[in-house]
Amino acid sequence: MLDLNSIIETPKTLFGAVNYLRNVFSEEIKEHIRGMSKEAMGMLNFGLGSQVRNGLGLNGENPKLIANCQVTNAEEASELILYTLWLALRGEKSRHS
Repeated sequence: MLDLNSIIETPKTLFGAVNYLRNVFSEEIKEHIRGMSKEAMGMLNFGLGSQVRNGLGLNGENPKLIANCQVTNAEEASELILYTLWLALRGEKSRHS
């Protein structure tokens, strides 16, 4: 199980969060995400998305990351972070690049 609570310094930017997740997720998790369809990405919001929100402090402790994602809440931020990770794992560019 991924322990995002062990982060020494919480990322404050979208790409900082994506890079962090690329480094801590196992190859198995990254391969699972990479192989998902865009439509299926919404399924991540409950399990893995919840871990991302809690681990990255998106539920109130990390407003800078939410602001950098240019969204208004934790759920939107975790969706964008995971979507941007999905694009990166597939070698595609984000519109936030």
